[in-house]
Amino acid sequence: MRRQAVIGLGLVGLTALIVLSLWVANTPETSVMDTVKTHYRNADGLLRTYGKADQEVLLSESIGLYMEYLVLSGEEQAFAAEVDSLRAHFLVRVNGQTYIQWNLQEGTATGALVDELRIIKSLEKAATAFQNDTYAQLANELYAAVKQSYTKDGLLVDFYDWSLELPASTLHLSYMDAAFLQKLGRSMEDYTTWLQRSAQEAAPFFAEVLHKGEQATLDVADEDIVHMVDQLLIAKQYLHMHQAPPKAFDTWFRTTWQEHGQLYGRYDRTTGEPAVSYESSAVYALALQYFLQQQDMQLADQLYKRLIEQPPFTATSFADIHFFDYIYAHIAKEAYVQRAAKE
Repeated sequence: MRRQAVIGLGLVGLTALIVLSLWVANTPETSVMDTVKTHYRNADGLLRTYGKADQEVLLSESIGLYMEYLVLSGEEQAFAAEVDSLRAHFLVRVNGQTYIQWNLQEGTATGALVDELRIIKSLEKAATAFQNDTYAQLANELYAAVKQSYTKDGLLVDFYDWSLELPASTLHLSYMDAAFLQKLGRSMEDYTTWLQRSAQEAAPFFAEVLHKGEQATLDVADEDIVHMVDQLLIAKQYLHMHQAPPKAFDTWFRTTWQEHGQLYGRYDRTTGEPAVSYESSAVYALALQYFLQQQDMQLADQLYKRLIEQPPFTATSFADIHFFDYIYAHIAKEAYVQRAAKE
């Protein structure tokens, strides 16, 4: 009898969480597109990094993340508007190739691999979801440029400068995308090996940077501090490639969450203790995605509850909330809500 009661309470709790998720998702006060329009658009309709008028940093990161959110949430018209903005402001055609400026600052002649890949993937998904072949055509243009230009010694790199025709000599492993590597037709062996070494050489954390040269080497981005956003991005790629979580990192992360119930933006690389006093909504968002990827709904439920208590969902002012933090939180929430509705 007691066991039946416990099971019943568990079902009631799960049902309540799903209802709460759907209610939060559909509450007018939390409309993502309204918030973006009101707080993150400049006078030209472009996305700025902070919700205040004096922050006119305009990044391909922002438009790419917003495109990812819009295709995930099925916002066809809004997605089309962002593609128009991408074409009008960010695309650069040089020597028959199409690149994306990472920053609209005058004189920028560089693109960022991570932004290119995110936008390509969003276009490909939208081509199918919205049955629009022009998105697939643009994705193919961008894909061709990445394939030709963003490589050094056979491996992908962080940036490409088309004015100098010069690729970078580093790859931050957080910029990798396993699905894209498969599309490129590249052998996954080198990348899986580097990820494995990355997980081993700085355990429980990852070494974040692969340096190219006559002999490729791994290094940490900072000897003292780890940025948990980067660590989780790498962990997600490791999980995708190895079909298993990185053991040392996963154990540390689960233990940290279970013991403290809070996640911070930076940790001490040696002690594993928080290096800052503030929580990070982007870390909660990525952690939620990481455990959804593992199909661990128990931890995903816990992280979702914590995520929706963060400033992207509770703030009345967005002046100090970076667009990355704001929209990543909503991407993760949307993914969770869709997954929870299927349970």
